Amino acid sequence: MSQMKVGLIFGGKSGEHDVSILSASSVLRAIDKSRYLPVPIGIKKDGSLASFSDNQSMLAKDLSHLVDKDFPYNDFSLGLSNNTKLLDVIFPVLHGPNGEDGTIQGCLELMDIPFVGSGVLGSSTGMDKDIMKRVFESHGLPQLPFYSFKSLLWEQDSSKVMDAIESLIPYPHFIKPANMGSSVGVHKAHNRKDLAEGIRDALKYDHKIVVEKGIDVREIEVAILGNEEPKVSVPGEILPSKEFYDYEAKYLSNDSE
Repeated sequence: MSQMKVGLIFGGKSGEHDVSILSASSVLRAIDKSRYLPVPIGIKKDGSLASFSDNQSMLAKDLSHLVDKDFPYNDFSLGLSNNTKLLDVIFPVLHGPNGEDGTIQGCLELMDIPFVGSGVLGSSTGMDKDIMKRVFESHGLPQLPFYSFKSLLWEQDSSKVMDAIESLIPYPHFIKPANMGSSVGVHKAHNRKDLAEGIRDALKYDHKIVVEKGIDVREIEVAILGNEEPKVSVPGEILPSKEFYDYEAKYLSNDSE
């Protein structure tokens, strides 16, 4: 049986570039290489396509055993050639903007290339925390008090924005870039000074910000796989090593459980 060629896209211009590389490494370790030929397709932080040697450097792995003699590593296009299908399926392991927000998914759908993961609507809705919370609300799912705003409003009158937040949501607050993951740019604010500093940093990652009420609860995670008949994993509980499960607790600390 011939191997299915799986294009593994990772890296990218997002603030989650390094996290994406970790995810790609995990996929390379776990994928059944007797059935699938993973084709690493790295994207550098400047948005340019990585060469095969760049891929090896980014992943810190010897990929020589994965070389496909028919694949144009140094001149790759996601398009289809006139008579040859370069890849059977794309596995996007990009994180954050352009990777999880429906952008790459829409590109692949336009080119009729099968891919792993959610489609355009599911990706874009799930990526934008503001839109996602409004969809949840419309279906009667309980939501913590939240306030969302864009950078222009903050630039025009930051004090007015903070007044509005404080009038609606008691401290502590969680400040989040609306379109970012891995807790990048997320801050917990206990007072107005924390709030201002957290918003200023979060705006480095997105033009829209979501501020939520912080509550002391257990953090439970589940994984879901499938479309019409999805499978749900057993719930797992996260025990962060810090006050909350921030980027450091997720990826840099060995103390989180």
